[in-house]
Amino acid sequence: MPAGAVRPGCGRLSAENRQPAPSGRSGTRCLQRPRCGGRGRQPQAGQAPKKPGTGPLTETELRAARLIAKGKYNKEIAVELGITYGRTRNLVSAVYRKLGAVDRVDLIAKLEKG
Repeated sequence: MPAGAVRPGCGRLSAENRQPAPSGRSGTRCLQRPRCGGRGRQPQAGQAPKKPGTGPLTETELRAARLIAKGKYNKEIAVELGITYGRTRNLVSAVYRKLGAVDRVDLIAKLEKG
């Protein structure tokens, strides 16, 4: 891809920014890389970009948090939720991050508070 070109779908394609893709490729490319950095779709006006690890707990994360509060280990949580052990580890990490907990004891204390 030549300097200054951005992959399709960057959200900055307009009539004046379009250029045909190189031969052998389909679609168009955006020439506005300096503006959008080629990082994909930009948030709409008035919307803040969503930060990963923020927001309310998902239903699965909430179920995992309740199982942690009951004293279950990750392997037991995986079996109970019907997911892999690796997915359980990621899920527990997301719960820690979203609630600002550093370990299971801290997580349980935060769950009891509210």
